[in-house]
Amino acid sequence: MVDWYPDDKKYRLQGKTAEQIVAEKNGSDRTDAFGQRFVIQTNKVSLEDLKNHEEQTRGQAQQVINEALYKGLHAKAEPKLENVEVISESLKGQAVKFTWSVKVVPAVLDLDPASTVDKIQNKDEEKHRDPVVSRDVPTS
Repeated sequence: MVDWYPDDKKYRLQGKTAEQIVAEKNGSDRTDAFGQRFVIQTNKVSLEDLKNHEEQTRGQAQQVINEALYKGLHAKAEPKLENVEVISESLKGQAVKFTWSVKVVPAVLDLDPASTVDKIQNKDEEKHRDPVVSRDVPTS
């Protein structure tokens, strides 16, 4: 049950604030965003080349949003790549860790679900997208 607590001006679900719910879903103390890490094996290339690989980073960003939705969190912005680091190297390749985060709110406490980001736009799609049609829903 969602309740309004006027003393701290927050909605709570079963006595938990949005920040506490996000921290539980993260499995960490982080309360401001949902985070996810990806580790991939690559040939030895620069980290800048990996950061600029559009298909890979767009796919990872979409997976961050999907995982947040699966855990009951609504993304309110596109995911941000926080860090890219080499975690191990071999003669021919390397293991690279990508760390992502996205601002989220718990779905049950989301007062504006229409603003949820659920798809990462391709740069080509942005150029050729149809104009946005109003999604006003009549209220009764």
